[in-house]
Amino acid sequence: MFKVMLADDEPIMRKALNSLVNWEQYDCEVVYCARNGLEVSEKLDEVKPDILISDIRMPGKDGIELAREIYEEKRDIAVIILTAYSDFEYAKKALQYGVVDYVTKTDVLDQLGHSLEMAAEKLKGSRNSEGADNKQLRLENMLKSVFNHLVYDKSIIEDSFSALSVELRNYAVLIIQIQISDELTKKRSETKIRESIDNFFNMAFENYLFQAIPVERDRFAVILAGCEPLRQGSLIIRIKDATETMNRFMHLKAGTGVSSFHVNCGELGEAYKEAELALESEFLSDRKNVYFYGDGIKEKEHYDTAENDRLVSEITENIRLGNDKAADECFDELLSYQREQGYGAHTIKNTELSILMQCSRITDVYDKSFSEVTGIRENFTEIIREQRFIEEYEALMRKVIGDMCGFMAESRDRSRSIIKECEEYIDKHYMDNLVLDEMADSIGTSTGYLSRRFKELTVQTIIEYTNKKRLEKAKEYLSKDDVMIYEVAEKLGFGNATYFSHFFRKATGMTPKEYKDSCQ
Repeated sequence: MFKVMLADDEPIMRKALNSLVNWEQYDCEVVYCARNGLEVSEKLDEVKPDILISDIRMPGKDGIELAREIYEEKRDIAVIILTAYSDFEYAKKALQYGVVDYVTKTDVLDQLGHSLEMAAEKLKGSRNSEGADNKQLRLENMLKSVFNHLVYDKSIIEDSFSALSVELRNYAVLIIQIQISDELTKKRSETKIRESIDNFFNMAFENYLFQAIPVERDRFAVILAGCEPLRQGSLIIRIKDATETMNRFMHLKAGTGVSSFHVNCGELGEAYKEAELALESEFLSDRKNVYFYGDGIKEKEHYDTAENDRLVSEITENIRLGNDKAADECFDELLSYQREQGYGAHTIKNTELSILMQCSRITDVYDKSFSEVTGIRENFTEIIREQRFIEEYEALMRKVIGDMCGFMAESRDRSRSIIKECEEYIDKHYMDNLVLDEMADSIGTSTGYLSRRFKELTVQTIIEYTNKKRLEKAKEYLSKDDVMIYEVAEKLGFGNATYFSHFFRKATGMTPKEYKDSCQ
């Protein structure tokens, strides 16, 4: 089990990390929580941590200084830096000190697990090598930082390659995205998939390949370097052959995005972005396996989204009303508009995410989860990533629209029935001390659901409806000659005549006596 030391000057952050992360899941245990960088330095020899998770900014000694200290002293400690978005520029300075990963504090609970796995991989690699040169691991960590868009400054990338004595010229970057929705692929480990990529691309390119780099759970980056002797046409054929052969023999569903060729290693980040754009064109393609930057649809920097947003609003509003036909027609209009405007995959998927999130909010109001209504899990980002082609997006959205409209129509019918029962209950008990919990139990629903639905369908609260009923009855009683005001107060459950008089005057502008006199 790996020993973890936490370092953060904020007590709340230390407590949250210590208590909310399932450390055992990653074969880790927290052995010490430090309040600042100086305390870390003092306790390193005593605690002997395997992993240090440190805030980037702390009084006395910050996370960058700690990373440098550990690097220069050649300690076998994997360092993970906690940052804010505003600290990314500063965090890049730690690249040369072998930091395993950077995690933003806002996403720490989601991202830290992957970072711990990377740290474990680094430690196992260094320890298995029994003190041998760790250059490959340092190279891989540096490349991961570039491919995760944590480092994009050309000079820093060039300096890092130089420090590692690695030359990179005449290269293209490939992104291989594995579809992992099927059960067979899910059972395969990252290591096995990585080995498959290395084997098949090595057969195609021999010494032209750097080792495949895992960027995300389903995404790997490959650098084809030293391709100068090859003609581009020959290279294209080899990439296609390698991808298709790997898919066929490994029963994978993988698409490959390929950047243009670059000469300077400092352009590595730019090359990776090109490969991302190329891969995104798969979404709107004719189901090829390999996509080249410049051949597919490139995402514009800016779109006029006013009409797109209007159609999204109409779709969600029709869903809310349970109008499946109108919602489906609006979705058809949305698809046509996006095609006309030449929307790229990124923009289309952002639109999809917006609709899915709004649907989730709608189901929450009705005390149901999105998953319960549609049968689709609520990790929307993952779902969208799994959609390789636009047909998959269209099919999912039509299912969501159909399921949501059916649910809403049924819910509105149920709501009307509940509201009727609520009104009947109030008509019978308006003179009593009405308790919302008792009313909800009697009807067979929750207080929250009852309150929300009642106001939505009647445009008034339950209290307002009850008071209206009481006021009507009060006027009816006061119009009779033989009824005293205190008797009316008792009949309507007000307890005393003073409270009743205050209620009546506030509602009508008249005292009960004034109203009674006006009826004579």
